[in-house]
Amino acid sequence: MSKKIRYLFPVLLIFMISLYFLPADDIAGATGAMTQEKARTTLSAIMPDVKIISVEKAAVKGLWEVAIQSRGRKGIVYIDNAGKRAIFGSIIDIATRTNITKKKFDDINRVDVSQIPLDDALILGNKNAKHRVIVFDDPD
Repeated sequence: MSKKIRYLFPVLLIFMISLYFLPADDIAGATGAMTQEKARTTLSAIMPDVKIISVEKAAVKGLWEVAIQSRGRKGIVYIDNAGKRAIFGSIIDIATRTNITKKKFDDINRVDVSQIPLDDALILGNKNAKHRVIVFDDPD
């Protein structure tokens, strides 16, 4: 046996033994057995009062990104491919130092300014101006 084979044999043996002891559902999960509908069903089972806005593959391999709404607030939940774990929190890309979760959070919480009713608004300046500033105030 050459030195390379002699060195690789124990490594391959340990790898094969570790695969034997992994739960079958984790191995199936690693192959992408989870679907959008299964992720939706899994989350609905543990959080029945939550409205699911969207289900997409996450930026991290093996996770699904689920946008949810509960009690008027929107948020993000991640579910693993095996459907056994839910993760609440932010995913940060270390290389670029960007918060991947925040990007999606901002997208689902974006307000369409054109949908704001201005019937009872107090208008200052030119009514037909190209740019508008909308100020919200609580009179109480």
